[in-house]
Amino acid sequence: MNPSRIFSFLLVLQALLLGSSCGAAPVPHTVAERETQLGEARALEVIEATLRERGMAFTPGWDLDLGGELRFRVDVHLGAGDFGIEYVTGQDRADEPTLPEPPRSRELQILPGAGDDARAQVLLLDERAYAFDPHSEHVQAGATSAQDAEGRLARDVGDFVEYVHGQGGQ
Repeated sequence: MNPSRIFSFLLVLQALLLGSSCGAAPVPHTVAERETQLGEARALEVIEATLRERGMAFTPGWDLDLGGELRFRVDVHLGAGDFGIEYVTGQDRADEPTLPEPPRSRELQILPGAGDDARAQVLLLDERAYAFDPHSEHVQAGATSAQDAEGRLARDVGDFVEYVHGQGGQ
């Protein structure tokens, strides 16, 4: 091989190596690597604040009959009626693997009760639907912010409250 070609090759190789170690363009993150969830405590704060704004009475917790021996602890019980809201986390899915996966569409998902709670309707809000990017530079480039995720959660809860009113709930 020609010595000038070897020298040229080594210069190009050196430039590539130095460029990659000295601040070359960063490798882009995938959406899954940079997203985070609101967390159940924050999500429940948003849910409860939205319910208060809408004048909806609620109490924390409700054991819901899912049929057979299955019972599920719902996060929020609306009024004295048959409606509730559950913010579904990965731990909830591990504890109750029969919970349905969220629909691919953005439609609200309602889980019916069974047995003594056959009239129950529980809004399932999957934490993955409220993921956001915690990095301001990504948000400025169009990624979902925490405020956007909280706003979407509040809108979904507000839509469910309208549904509850339409079903005769308080």
